[in-house]
Amino acid sequence: RLKRAGARNVQVRPPVDAALDDLVEKLDRVVIDAPCTGSGTWRRRPDAKWKLTPAQLAERLAEQAAILDTGARYVKPGGTLVYITCSVLDAENAAQAEAFL
Repeated sequence: RLKRAGARNVQVRPPVDAALDDLVEKLDRVVIDAPCTGSGTWRRRPDAKWKLTPAQLAERLAEQAAILDTGARYVKPGGTLVYITCSVLDAENAAQAEAFL
């Protein structure tokens, strides 16, 4: 996917905090493809909508907030933090971004 996108100078590392310490405030762009409820797939899988509980949503929102906080550490001043979900829920998108900001 990186090659198809024409990306250069890309490092993919395991998600272990210690493995990334040398990158704190050094990256031009950090892309966070956050785990989400998958509400964007409900059209193809309508049964999934009825399986999501308020507790599961709350857990996912907390996880997303923690990932955003961690990912932001690596963006250099003037860099870009990209936050992606496959969710259509405001709580996981706009509200999450507003809370982060």
